[in-house]
Amino acid sequence: MKRLLFFMKSLICICAIAIINSNIVTTAQNSVAGSNSESSFVKGLSKATVYSKYQAESGSVYIYKDGRSFEIKFFFNQVDVAFYAYNENKQRSEIETKFDVGYYSPDGEWYELKDSIKYLIGQYDFDADDIDELVIALQDNDEDGNGICVNIYKLRNDKWVLIGDLTGKIILGEPTAEIKMNKVTIPRNLRGFYYQWTLESGKFKDTSNI
Repeated sequence: MKRLLFFMKSLICICAIAIINSNIVTTAQNSVAGSNSESSFVKGLSKATVYSKYQAESGSVYIYKDGRSFEIKFFFNQVDVAFYAYNENKQRSEIETKFDVGYYSPDGEWYELKDSIKYLIGQYDFDADDIDELVIALQDNDEDGNGICVNIYKLRNDKWVLIGDLTGKIILGEPTAEIKMNKVTIPRNLRGFYYQWTLESGKFKDTSNI
């Protein structure tokens, strides 16, 4: 009888763990797979998904599809969130990111990510070549030094190459960006001033009014 009770308790524990893990996986898949352009802080993208700091550090996946297919995987790696691209053959390449906002220094030496930041991954065809560029952005909506960074990548030799790291700081209200044709605009929400960059000859030229 004791052996039977022990077996039944073990079976119940195993089933409970399996159900919890299944719910965690399902939740993660739902939060990653879907497009949530309505909550996007970068407007105008053809496809976009927003991730919390927790989702990014815990590990998430964005699926890039536009003729080619890539899995963009990212997770916390030692000191920061790292991004990697996996092509159709599962070959991995690192994606370089440059973010000038979203960090704080508790001791003046080490920098850590703020809890309130959000990441965004999306895609858009800036140069009208029928191939979407990849966009990775970070929003820092902290009242004490807010801002937004937009990193833009072009696919070259099966790797995502950074062609623009665009940053807007000192913004009244929530920092957002808007993409239209070959331009990226970040409103400062102050007297019509704005940050802006225009893609010309493969490079982003500063056309701001600040």
